[in-house]
Amino acid sequence: MTWLIVAVAVLVAVLAVFGAWAYRTANRLDRLHVRYDLSWQALDGALARRAVVARA
Repeated sequence: MTWLIVAVAVLVAVLAVFGAWAYRTANRLDRLHVRYDLSWQALDGALARRAVVARA
């Protein structure tokens, strides 16, 4: 019976570690997505300004 309690405790610990890893990975991907969007907007704005200057 004691081994069952130990096995359940180990399983809960492994699931907690996996959950923390998944949470951190999801947050990291979200921050990367935000950075990508902001850099794309900055690039698009710079290219638009360059196109206006080239037309003048």
